[in-house]
Amino acid sequence: MLAGCLGAQAPKIPAPKAPVPPKAPSLPDYFPAAVGSIWDFEGHGNEYASYVRTVVHRLGDKTQIEVNNGGTVTGEVYRITANEVRQVYFTGEFYTRESLLDAKENRQDVVLKAPLEPGQKWETSKTTKTIEQVGLEVTVPAGTFKQVVKVVSVQKDSSWRTYEYYAPGVGPIKCEYTDGTDTISSLLKSYKPAK
Repeated sequence: MLAGCLGAQAPKIPAPKAPVPPKAPSLPDYFPAAVGSIWDFEGHGNEYASYVRTVVHRLGDKTQIEVNNGGTVTGEVYRITANEVRQVYFTGEFYTRESLLDAKENRQDVVLKAPLEPGQKWETSKTTKTIEQVGLEVTVPAGTFKQVVKVVSVQKDSSWRTYEYYAPGVGPIKCEYTDGTDTISSLLKSYKPAK
């Protein structure tokens, strides 16, 4: 009986699999744009710093966002690719939700640019933008967000600076404008992704 046990082959136990590291967020993850998504920001320092951002149209790599700050409504069109988010159209006093996706492009301002690494720098029509920090943890009224990217914009011929914070899966969560003494901020209060 002992010989029979010794002669039997032990069952093969598979080696444990190494854990798969989580996939790093891609650039479009920092600017989600599904139709029906709504961001509600509370403002400080200016009556128009509070606003609601809503995705109203999307086709291919273009998306249209309505921004309502209680005083006016703007229509904004962005082109979102793996390498950049670029604002290609803007109009103020836009009180309908008709599609602007085919409107003649009237600007070419890059909002975010890959790679999302500190020191990444680019020019827009009015500013120089630089990714200042990545991997931040930032708390706003809507909650605490991780892997946040911070972008600083320096306006040409001005002392004003803009600090924008983007979280993966949510997009913009905080924006601060400052000239060193005065600060105007918009903080994400709630985010409702498209259903």
